Amino acid sequence: MDTLPMEWGVRAAQSATVGHAWADFSFALNQKGFDSFCFLYEWELFNFDFPGSEFLYGNMISENFEDFCRSPVGSETCETSFRVAEASSYGRECYLDTESILTNEELDVRQIGMVEAMRNHGMQTGWTLPLVNRQSRKYSALLIDSELEHSAFGDLVKVNSSWVRQSFVYFCEGLGVLGLLSEDGKPTLSQRELDCLAWVAAGKSTKEIATSLNLAEATVNEYLASATRKLSANNRVQAAARSVLLGLNSV
Repeated sequence: MDTLPMEWGVRAAQSATVGHAWADFSFALNQKGFDSFCFLYEWELFNFDFPGSEFLYGNMISENFEDFCRSPVGSETCETSFRVAEASSYGRECYLDTESILTNEELDVRQIGMVEAMRNHGMQTGWTLPLVNRQSRKYSALLIDSELEHSAFGDLVKVNSSWVRQSFVYFCEGLGVLGLLSEDGKPTLSQRELDCLAWVAAGKSTKEIATSLNLAEATVNEYLASATRKLSANNRVQAAARSVLLGLNSV
C-alpha cells in the first residue's frame, strides 16, 4: 500500500537519524519511478558554495559530478547550482531543462559552465522542491535529476507531483521533530500549554480557546507563545502539529 504523505512526518520523527529517515524516503521515491535524487538539509541560506557532505544526502546527478564539483577545477566552474540556490532562497519550485536553458535565458560564464557540466555528467532535466526556514536562515531541498528526455521526465513528474510535494513537506517537518528529540529529549509542556495546542489543532481562535478553558485571551496567547518557543516552531499551528508528532497529547 502506498504511504500517505502525512505518514512521512511520523516516520521521519521516529527514525534513528536523518540518514536513516532519508534512506526510507529515497526508497519510496525510487518506487515512484525516480532513479536519481538527493536531499539538501538545513543548509545556510544564500550559501553558494557546493554543499558539504554533512548537508547533502545522496548525490546531485552522480558521484562523478559531486567529485568534480569538489575539485579545484569544479569549484571554479561549478558553484552550487544557481537554479537550486535561487529557487530555494524564494521558496519556489524549479523545473530545469538543460536543452533550452542556454538559449532562453541570459546566463553569465559561470552559470553556462554549470549547465554544461551538469549536462556532461548525464543530467538532461531536473526538478527542485525547496523549503525555506527564514527564522533560522536555512533551507532544505529535494533535488531530482534525470537522463530522461524532457517530455518523458515531465510525464513522470506530472503523475507523482502531488504525492512528492506533500510527502516532502511532512518528511522535513518530521526531521524537525527528530532534531528536537536528539537535542534535549522530548520537550516538556504544561497541561495548559497542551490544552491550548489541542484547541489550535481543532481550528479554534484565541477567543474560543479562552472561553472553552475559562481563561483570559492574553493568558491563552502566553501559553501558546511558550509552547511555540519550547517546540522551536514558527507559529502556533506548527507547534500544534509538532505536539502531535511528539505524542504530547492532552489528557
